[in-house]
Amino acid sequence: MKATALPYQNISFCFLPRVNRTSWLFIIATALVVYLVVPPLLFILISSFMPPAEETLRIPTLANFTGIFDSFSDFKLLLWNSLIFSVGSSGLALVFGTTLAWLAERTNARFRGLAYVSAFVSFAIPGIIKVIGWILLFGPEAGYLNVAVKSLTGIFPLFNVFSMAGMILVEGFLWTPVVFLLMGTPFRSMDPSLEEAAVVSGSSEWQIFRRVTFPMAAPSVLWC
Repeated sequence: MKATALPYQNISFCFLPRVNRTSWLFIIATALVVYLVVPPLLFILISSFMPPAEETLRIPTLANFTGIFDSFSDFKLLLWNSLIFSVGSSGLALVFGTTLAWLAERTNARFRGLAYVSAFVSFAIPGIIKVIGWILLFGPEAGYLNVAVKSLTGIFPLFNVFSMAGMILVEGFLWTPVVFLLMGTPFRSMDPSLEEAAVVSGSSEWQIFRRVTFPMAAPSVLWC
């Protein structure tokens, strides 16, 4: 007897997507990120609509948001300080990181390899340790350098790390290794013949950097 094929045996399942190992890894990583991010975000969102804990009537309200706009002068000051801090620290990190990347990749400066070693080592040091180190150096009351300068010159404090300028400086240095590594690749992949042509035409190093090197690196700088 000739076996007859069942109807469902001829059905093609090509419409089902194939999931390989990389896709499963992406799905697992996405699920983990969602699990770690979404619950705290929902808790913050729900808490923003709830009244203070001392009130007996716990119903959603917009009082927390109206309180922010009622104290608009304080809110405007906080917003302005945050803007100054973010723009200042980002600009400082961009200048320092781009300069180090240019020195390491486009010049013959000594100890260029040490810049990469220092950048990777900085990632291994927790941020809280770096901040504590800056406080020990430039603390307004007992910073080592401030105390040393006071004993020599009588100036105290030399630099207050808790001021706006101090926080911008510390944050700028903390982000400098990131900018350095991001800018190292575009500086390394540039065509050196363009800079050689500028040298042959009699351009100085500053003119080469301003008219040739930096314009080629400008897209990467904007991306950082």
